[in-house]
Amino acid sequence: MKDVTIAFCVGGKDQFYQALEKSLNSIRDNIKTECKIVVFDADNKMESADEYTVIQMPVEKDNIHGYQYQRYRIAEHIDTEWCIYADTDIIFYQDRINYYLDEAEDFTLTQHFWVPKVFNYLQHHPIPQSIIDYLFRGATENNYYASGIFAFKPKEHSDILDKVRERFEKIHLGNLPGNQYVTDECVLASVLKDYDVNIVNGAWNHCALPNQMPLVYKEEKLFGSNPFDSDLDPVFCFHADTTRRRPHEGFSDENIKRILKESFYL
Repeated sequence: MKDVTIAFCVGGKDQFYQALEKSLNSIRDNIKTECKIVVFDADNKMESADEYTVIQMPVEKDNIHGYQYQRYRIAEHIDTEWCIYADTDIIFYQDRINYYLDEAEDFTLTQHFWVPKVFNYLQHHPIPQSIIDYLFRGATENNYYASGIFAFKPKEHSDILDKVRERFEKIHLGNLPGNQYVTDECVLASVLKDYDVNIVNGAWNHCALPNQMPLVYKEEKLFGSNPFDSDLDPVFCFHADTTRRRPHEGFSDENIKRILKESFYL
């Protein structure tokens, strides 16, 4: 069994705290692996409880992108071997922690289902060539990753998070033209191209969108993948903002609809 912390960063509108409450409930209901849970609160709205520890982490004055980018500052506060960072709208559906991390050594996450390569992202976002050259040095065939949930070893991978933060701030605080299209995922992809990465099946972080990522009901559970994965795996997490869409709607399979509705506490 791995020594693991699950970490969240929250701040801003009440809807993000409400989403976090559902995510915390999903850990309580579905994750049996013993984990520490740490919440980094940017706006001092939460207090520690029996189930989790809250660390107040105000957004730095010059961080123009708010609490969402605090994930790249948390490594120094984690004292376990592994940390799983998760967005507040992540729902933990099945306990797959040991499956993913027992043999892992490298930074762990999945490719983005819609833009799995850097060049796919660039096709949809007009980032200036000067920024592309700075970030990727021509390596646009490299993988593009989903940063909504990733796992890392704080003692070994903190330099990855530091580099993401440094490059992101250089681009945005420098007010470089076109920087509005440079997300943290874009910068993360530029950093990870220089590291070994444990790329896992899309079932690690499933968007629960019909016709976007395969999702099937079998053995009384949901199995999924990225569209380009060769196999279906048991879903670990679902990722959806329920203030924008109701994940169960659009699926025709009644078992899928039922499980998604229950999983998102709808």
